[in-house]
Amino acid sequence: MARPCKPIGVQTGAKTKEDVERRSNNEDAISGGKDKIDKPKTKLSKEQKKIRKTLVEELSNVLTNVDAYILDQCCIAIDRLQKIEQEINENPDFMYRKDVISAKKQYFSEFVRLCTELSMSPQSRAKIANALPAAKSENPLMKLLRDDDD
Repeated sequence: MARPCKPIGVQTGAKTKEDVERRSNNEDAISGGKDKIDKPKTKLSKEQKKIRKTLVEELSNVLTNVDAYILDQCCIAIDRLQKIEQEINENPDFMYRKDVISAKKQYFSEFVRLCTELSMSPQSRAKIANALPAAKSENPLMKLLRDDDD
C-alpha cells in the first residue's frame, strides 16, 4: 500500500525549486479560505461546540474551511469518548460490558484517525515543525563587515 501524499512543506528529500513552487501554488489553490472555520457544519451539542472552539483556537494556523466537516466529526468522537469514560467512572461495572467497550473502541479508533487527518498527533506536528524554515541567524562575518563600516 502506498504512503499518503504529504504537503510539500512537510516533505523531505531532493526537490527542485520549480517542483516546490508548483506544488505549493497548487496546494494553496485548493486549500480554501479560513474565514468560515469557526462555524460548525454539523449540529453539535454544547459540549461538542466547546471542544470545537478549543481545537479551532489551537489549530488556527493549520485548519481551513474545507476541514470543517472532519473537525465536526472529531469533536463528536471526543465528546462521546468522554461520555463513555464518565459512565465507566460512575459505574465501574460498565467497563466489563461488551457493548460499552465496543463503542469506546470504535470512537477511539475514529478519534485517532481524525487526529492524523487534522495534524493533531505529536508526530504530525513534529513533521510540520521540522519542515518550517529555520529562523535565519545573521552571518557573523557579515555582521563584522558591517560593523567595520562605522
